[in-house]
Amino acid sequence: MMSTKNTWPVLRPLFKKRRFIIGLTLIAMILSAIISLLLPVYYESETRFLAASPDLGKAEKIFGLTGNDMQYYGTEDDRDRLLSLAESDRLIDYLIDSFDLRTYYGVDTSNLKIGSNLRGSVSSDLTIQKDERDAIRIKMVHKDPKTARDIVVAARNFIEKEVVHFQKQSQLRIIETFQQSIGDKKQLIGSYTDTLQKLQQEFGIIDPSVQSEMIATAITGTEASLAEARGRLINLKNQRGVPRDSLRKVETRVEGLSAKLNQLTSDSLYSQSYSNINRFSEGLPRFEYFNQLRGGMKSDISNEIRRLEFYQSAYAASPPGIHLIEEAAIPDQKSAPHRSLIVIMSVLGAFIFSILWVWAFESFKNFEWDRLRIDG
Repeated sequence: MMSTKNTWPVLRPLFKKRRFIIGLTLIAMILSAIISLLLPVYYESETRFLAASPDLGKAEKIFGLTGNDMQYYGTEDDRDRLLSLAESDRLIDYLIDSFDLRTYYGVDTSNLKIGSNLRGSVSSDLTIQKDERDAIRIKMVHKDPKTARDIVVAARNFIEKEVVHFQKQSQLRIIETFQQSIGDKKQLIGSYTDTLQKLQQEFGIIDPSVQSEMIATAITGTEASLAEARGRLINLKNQRGVPRDSLRKVETRVEGLSAKLNQLTSDSLYSQSYSNINRFSEGLPRFEYFNQLRGGMKSDISNEIRRLEFYQSAYAASPPGIHLIEEAAIPDQKSAPHRSLIVIMSVLGAFIFSILWVWAFESFKNFEWDRLRIDG
């Protein structure tokens, strides 16, 4: 333990200069109190929210077009996307224009090079970060408490609006793709319809399913009737005393049935009959091919129109971009300056400085300068 004899040389200069030490300390206290009272008062407002999942705006998730469950809260990538938007110059410029922060920070609007400095000033007062629970925090320090709250709310709404806007842009591209695809398919259907009409006129095709059955029935019926008529004609010719009119009547029927069968089965490509089996069979494969193409295209359009309606409904909806946890409030207590801390630190600093100055002065005054000349 240091004795009083040993400590006295250290304490004696301080005791001798006690008025100086106390005076300097009091001056520092008074000046720091005056300066702290002159400093402007700042208020801080804060809001907290979570990132919402993009699934809340996707047509596939809303209408159950996929087997995956909908997610309600965003992933790490979604949170990073929010932070990227929050750190962009677009947000800062939006706040500067919305709240006239050029005037607030005293920036000369005629100086075009001041933009980066102004953004830096705003960014120093606007804090956007992710906390330990993955929530996004936005804080704003401002001289006016209401403006601090309004800036925080505006920043949060801007971020949410931008997130939803990007999602809607993706949906709009999908909608435009569907509309383009449907338009192209309608043109193809028109082309197929024109081709089918030409085939109908060229090959006498009306309704293939009904027409083929009717032609087949007509051919078999005509063949049977013709065979019966020919047999009757032969029988009449072998009989004696048959009236000429009866014989002529049967011959006329045979000729008519032969002409009908020829019309139904003629190989002539110039036949224009809608009941000619060869003409009908010649064009049927091509007709069915284009008819199937048109039917498949109509089915595709129907499905795409249905999906397009889902995407249009999702696009017209207003999905959330965030989940609000804590709404920003108008602060009723200042966040800066901490006047008591300023005064305490100033008094302590002045007290320590005065002590060190006294010791240094006494050491300088009592130093044996003659020894330096002797040693030299």
